[in-house]
Amino acid sequence: MHKLTAILFFSAMLAVPVLAADPVILNLHLEGNAIDSSSYAHAVYSLDLNGEPATMQYEAACAIGGCMRFTGEGEHLETNLGGAGSVPDDSTTAPVSVSLWLKASAANANQLQLFSPDVFDNAYRGAALIDGTNVILRDGDSAPTTLFAIPGDYTDEMHQLTIAYDAEGATGYWDGKKQGFAPGVRLDLGEPDVVLGIGGGKRIPFGNPFAGLIDEVHVFNLALSGEQAGQLYTLEYHATAPADLAQVFATPTPVTTLAPTPTEKPKPTLVPAPTAKPKPTPKFERTPEPKQKDKDGKFDLPGKKVTDILDNIARKIEEQKAENRQRAEERKPPSLVGRVVDFIPQSPYDAPTTFAISLSSLLFIALAAMRFNEKG
Repeated sequence: MHKLTAILFFSAMLAVPVLAADPVILNLHLEGNAIDSSSYAHAVYSLDLNGEPATMQYEAACAIGGCMRFTGEGEHLETNLGGAGSVPDDSTTAPVSVSLWLKASAANANQLQLFSPDVFDNAYRGAALIDGTNVILRDGDSAPTTLFAIPGDYTDEMHQLTIAYDAEGATGYWDGKKQGFAPGVRLDLGEPDVVLGIGGGKRIPFGNPFAGLIDEVHVFNLALSGEQAGQLYTLEYHATAPADLAQVFATPTPVTTLAPTPTEKPKPTLVPAPTAKPKPTPKFERTPEPKQKDKDGKFDLPGKKVTDILDNIARKIEEQKAENRQRAEERKPPSLVGRVVDFIPQSPYDAPTTFAISLSSLLFIALAAMRFNEKG
């Protein structure tokens, strides 16, 4: 009995969804059907303005694959998100977000219903509508609140609208970028009898059913941050098939940046200072002595000057000898020079040799005279 009780208890625990495990509580791709592909698999109904089953129209090429076309005649989608454990019961203060892609058939000044909690006793808390220029939030019978002015045209192509509700109010995003904030506005989805209407509703007392295209409807049991809203838009904008919404909530893997290994600074290349070019050593050229001409007007040849000197000496010697002979005839003694010259024999050699012999003789006589004077 205890084993059976334990089995039933654990079976009941497994049957209750865990909120933290999957924040996506409604995921409609609208690819030719209105099946909820979230882990909760909520039942979704196609109804007309009177609450009767309606046949919905689908388009093959929209934001991401196919989408659903709303004619504005009152056909819409309904689903009950409360009572199945997918959202807290006290959702008037619990965070929740709704995101969808839309393209209106025409810029209509009337308020077109995008989504709304459809029940009599919850005062339509958090209903969202769109008019020609603004996204509007309704809270029961109170005056509508403008969440933000729509940037640009929403009839030209598909655009993504995301509204995040928390205890402070509602934050609106258009194509992933924050556009406005409405304080104090909630979205009540937790009560068991609350039905979320998409594109209209059978008991909504204000606005008109939406006319245009709607695609990729998501409801989250948390208030998306600005970063997550931007990631959701980028993820689906670049997708060609229904995207994996878990990527929006994946914790990014921290990137470890390795400090670069310090490298030795390259030593500066020393550029040698330019050296002055050595000045060429001036060549000292011997200035040639000017050539002298002899008495005949001819230029002297090398060695001719020495030869002339020697010839002059030889001639002087001969002249002195002649003078000695004359003095001998006159019975006069020869002069000192004459005595030296007489000492010089008649040489058969040429003038240079004779000069050398004469010079040696003169030196010999001079030395002899010096010794004679010393003795005397």
